[in-house]
Amino acid sequence: MQSIRGVLLFLFLAIFSKAISMKSSYNSRATVPSDSSNYCLSWQLAMEANNVCAWRTVPTQCLRYMESYMIGGQYDRDVELIVEQILSYVNQIVLSDNGMDAWILDVDDTCISNVFYYRGKQYGEYSTQLNASRIKVLQGQDDVVNDMKESASKELLRVSNDKKGYKILVKGLIVQEPSVLLRCREVDKKVVESIVEDAKREYAEKAKVQPPKLTIDDKVFLPPPPSKADSHEPYCSGGVVLASQDGKIVCENTLDARLNVVFRQKLPEDGNGQREKCSGVQVRNSETIDGRRIHTMGKCGRPME
Repeated sequence: MQSIRGVLLFLFLAIFSKAISMKSSYNSRATVPSDSSNYCLSWQLAMEANNVCAWRTVPTQCLRYMESYMIGGQYDRDVELIVEQILSYVNQIVLSDNGMDAWILDVDDTCISNVFYYRGKQYGEYSTQLNASRIKVLQGQDDVVNDMKESASKELLRVSNDKKGYKILVKGLIVQEPSVLLRCREVDKKVVESIVEDAKREYAEKAKVQPPKLTIDDKVFLPPPPSKADSHEPYCSGGVVLASQDGKIVCENTLDARLNVVFRQKLPEDGNGQREKCSGVQVRNSETIDGRRIHTMGKCGRPME
């Protein structure tokens, strides 16, 4: 009896020992080494696909892996490949001749989900400071341009006071279209009527065509000059507005409009010239809506300075 108990106890210990060793072996295989690039690669893919929810920091064992990816050159190569794919798609599109194509860019929320990590690692801090300083420079340039425009606007108000010079100016503004409906300020109606025939003849000589048909609108007039220096009412410094007979084409040849064109060309621009870097881009859709070709593109990935 004693020997039977000994045998059973031996068998139990042997089975228990085997079970413990198997569990230990399984756990050792399931545990991910801290330097496992395979695990980090899988985590990165799951994160980019937005399958890793509510994450705020990169796993400790993947810090070096992500650092190497972000600043070691691989991220930039990924971006270059994405840009190549975009250009490849765009170059295959046949654009219409009517200029009615439109593009819609959609930023995927995956970009936003990574902001916490990069904020913690201070990625983009340099770009933020650089952009802040650039904005100050642009604001200074914009202030100078606005001051110049305000000064020029005041000078325009004096242009119509020179009757002889103003006649020549208005005639030049009229000589723009072959058949038009002409609108002017009510105070300029007599001036316009006095130079209409000269304007028609000059247009015919320049374009080597028949004199155009000009109809002066005597029902609708442009706003008058400002009544006061600080007036906020609509006003016009002078000039004319020309419209095709069907009203579909309007050419605003007022002095104020010409001034705006000049200053729009001189406004400061952001000289950064850098594209936002994202690690994933796809064409979502391409359709026609109300005659406009709408191309929708989606972007996803990580922000990077």
